[in-house]
Amino acid sequence: LLPIAGSAAQRLVPTLLRRTDGNLRGVTLALMAVGETRGLWLALVTLAIALGVIPTGLGIAALAVIITVAGTVSTIGGANLQAWFGAILPEPERRFVAPRVMGMTLGVGAVILVPAALLVQVLGTTTGVLVYAFIFLIGGSAGLLELSALARLPRPGRARVAPAATPVRPAPELDRFVRIITIAAFGSGFGPYLSIYAISVLHQPASFAILLTALGGGASLVTSTIVGGWLAGGSSSRLLRASFLLRGGSMLLALLALPADPASAVVLCVVSVVVSAGGAAGTIAANERLLRLVGRDELFVAQGRYVAGTATGTTGGQLLQAGLLAVAPLGYVP
Repeated sequence: LLPIAGSAAQRLVPTLLRRTDGNLRGVTLALMAVGETRGLWLALVTLAIALGVIPTGLGIAALAVIITVAGTVSTIGGANLQAWFGAILPEPERRFVAPRVMGMTLGVGAVILVPAALLVQVLGTTTGVLVYAFIFLIGGSAGLLELSALARLPRPGRARVAPAATPVRPAPELDRFVRIITIAAFGSGFGPYLSIYAISVLHQPASFAILLTALGGGASLVTSTIVGGWLAGGSSSRLLRASFLLRGGSMLLALLALPADPASAVVLCVVSVVVSAGGAAGTIAANERLLRLVGRDELFVAQGRYVAGTATGTTGGQLLQAGLLAVAPLGYVP
């Protein structure tokens, strides 16, 4: 919940760019440097917990702070990357490259998560949390490679941002788009976390929860590749509506994951694939729709509204979900 809520700070990006004379590259690299090295800090804290250097409760609090800060700035930095791609690539190439970069990122994550799940399954009972420190270390090292690659991208030049005192033009289509995205994000936030359900209700091991994430990453990779090519000449609005149906339908399918059903784990795997495919398609379609609605000078302000709307909707949905689970015995009876 906290990293998603914090991503509403995307609305501060236009101010940052004005104060740095439009230095999009510097602002983005600074944000990504904080966010993409989080694996190193998570590994350090996890190792301290495993060795008894700090109490478990304090360690959990430290992990929460790291995830909150790093997750927030990674989301903001990722949104800035879309603008960076738009500045250095001709429009047809941007529509081809940007979705595939997102898909490749998720695909690499899926490839890494499969052996991670095996490590947790095999070594978790003997090494305890030390195995997680090792996995976090690998993730942090990969983040350093990513930063090196980003630094080699062509410079995007100075980002043009309208002065703060400039009157905002009425934009009914943008207002409607942000409202729809906020409502959809609320529904997405209200959806349950499959990994928590798998562990707490179906009593699956932690490695299964990691496998669910890996399956979702693989589905996002395939979807991003297909959608990126289709959007070059297709309707972003139609694709966005289709993504809503995929995500909503997958939650209905999840009702079949009954605790007493031996096939419930398979059902969750299918749901993870479908909801991730819908999420990837929705993210790409929403970003494309935003770029088609606004001009370059208005992009960062509009992007701030879009990310803030997504953060507000998702946060509201997750708070309501958590509240209902806390006060009412909702769900299947074990």
